Amino acid sequence: MKNIDFVGLWCLICAFVLFCSTPVVGRAEESSVIVEKNLFSPDRKPPEQSTTSEINTSEPFENEDLQLYGIIIYETPRGLEKKAILSVNKKFLPPDIEDRYLFVKEGESIGPFKVVSIEKNKISVEYSEKSYVISLYSPAKKNTSPPPPIPAPLQPHPSEKEKSEPAREGRISFEEFKRLSPEEKEKLIERMKQAFVERMEKMSEKESKNEK
Repeated sequence: MKNIDFVGLWCLICAFVLFCSTPVVGRAEESSVIVEKNLFSPDRKPPEQSTTSEINTSEPFENEDLQLYGIIIYETPRGLEKKAILSVNKKFLPPDIEDRYLFVKEGESIGPFKVVSIEKNKISVEYSEKSYVISLYSPAKKNTSPPPPIPAPLQPHPSEKEKSEPAREGRISFEEFKRLSPEEKEKLIERMKQAFVERMEKMSEKESKNEK
């Protein structure tokens, strides 16, 4: 009887030792997952939020919100270069755009407006999946004066000396313009842009004084 009790006790001790030495794989894996995803970890950071300001493209715009003040078309080695001079209401533009008059190429976008095509007296614009035509001399604009034109011939038959001279300030003939290098054409366009902006600012100041 004592032998039987001793054997039973020995079997119970062996079973307890085996139970304690068996690795608990499932619990260890669960613990590692909890450590990795610890909600109270000091290293956790809040999700980053986008700082990009979104422009509301569902808001309808009036004629005064998008105005066409000029069109520049000139020839380059790559073909015709077309630019539109636009005035866009600030509420449709990102905060980093502060210019009052914007020079936009064909195919470019400014805010929610995309200039699809530029013609001699008008442009086609896409806004909120709809197409609009903006005329150059729209009656809705307060100021309908066109910008300084490029093709403004001064002399119908320039002399040989004038042909070899670089472009002069101000107006030049179309033949003179065609003989300019691409760099000279770009410089001339930039000067015309600056002249246009200065002209429009002076006219705006004059209108403000008249209103007072």
